[in-house]
Amino acid sequence: MVVSTMQNRFIYLFYALLLNVTSLVGQSEISAQNKTHFFCIAPSIQTNGFGINFKWGHASPATKTNFYSFAIDKIRHQKEFRYIGNGRYNGFVYGRKNVAIPMKFGFGKATILGVRNSKNDVGVSWAYHIGASIAMLKPVYLYVEENPGSLIRNEKLVKYTGENTLDLENIIGGAPFFVGLHQMKFVPGAYGKLAMIFNWGKYYTDYHSLEIGFLTEIYAKELPLMASTQNSFIYPSFYLNWNLGKYW
Repeated sequence: MVVSTMQNRFIYLFYALLLNVTSLVGQSEISAQNKTHFFCIAPSIQTNGFGINFKWGHASPATKTNFYSFAIDKIRHQKEFRYIGNGRYNGFVYGRKNVAIPMKFGFGKATILGVRNSKNDVGVSWAYHIGASIAMLKPVYLYVEENPGSLIRNEKLVKYTGENTLDLENIIGGAPFFVGLHQMKFVPGAYGKLAMIFNWGKYYTDYHSLEIGFLTEIYAKELPLMASTQNSFIYPSFYLNWNLGKYW
């Protein structure tokens, strides 16, 4: 009777150890799945513009993700008002001297707050990005009427320099984007981001996430975007990224 009781206890202990080992193996498999590389592309909407982001990295521990990023954005001045172009001409912003297109190179780290234990779960992380930014300033060119009011329309392509003599009614439309690229100037700066990331996916190889955060850009000098409106060298904004990519 005593032997039988000891055997039962041994069997219970064996199964308990087996379950613990199975659990540890499952956890190590999840950790192994997390120890992988990823790449994603992310359209971005900001309160002062829009852009496209690229991010890649390596999730070495189960709770950390180190990554690098590259982004191309377009900054809008808060006083901008866009007019629709006339016929085949592009739209334009009256009073805008330059178009600002920042390129950002940076790195960051994401800390996992809630782990996805299954494909039906949603993971939660917080992350930061820091890096260098180079604002490319492209001058604005406009098509204007040389002889307004005449029967014969005579248009002219001019570089807008902020002259008050240029009447809004004489502007036909904006020039194509590539006009003025050879006159582009560059202003160096830096940027920083703080964000919350919510990721999901049917498979562990999917990198689908929604990134919501705050972005601050600081440049070496004011960016001369508008002619008759005060410009700034600091551009804070909220942003929303839709990250789509793969793990491997």
